[in-house]
Amino acid sequence: AYKGEEIEMAIMPSSVKLAEALQQQLDAVGIKITINKMDVPSFQGYTTGANSKAQMLAYFCMTSQNPVDAYRANFYPGAASNKMNYNNPEVTALMDSSQSVLGEDAQRELYYKLQELVVDDLPAIPIYWMTSALAFRKGVGGVITSSSAHYDLRYLYYAE
Repeated sequence: AYKGEEIEMAIMPSSVKLAEALQQQLDAVGIKITINKMDVPSFQGYTTGANSKAQMLAYFCMTSQNPVDAYRANFYPGAASNKMNYNNPEVTALMDSSQSVLGEDAQRELYYKLQELVVDDLPAIPIYWMTSALAFRKGVGGVITSSSAHYDLRYLYYAE
């Protein structure tokens, strides 16, 4: 439970505007944030692994359309994007075995299980998610949108 203490938000230079916006919003509900801006190597050393000193991060995590890459980058012990120092041996074993699982149905089942385990553990609470605007001139069509902001432009066309 929050008791009024100051919470440090570790950030890289690219996250200053985001950190300031979060600081203002949290201040409005009585949560006090101090921003600790660092260069990239300092941030990596400060926030990675068992020695992490971070209480809160303004950080853009690595994402990928390939679930193997995305899970390993964010949830594998010691991975650079595993800023919450997440370590669940069952999740790690599933990630290790995922590269040898053949067949779409078997892979889907494995990743559903991974998602369930990570959600049950709740290793981090994201309070911000990047948004991407997509705008086209009148007559452009064929764009397949998704909530991940990874837009499929393979069927893009322009009709005059």
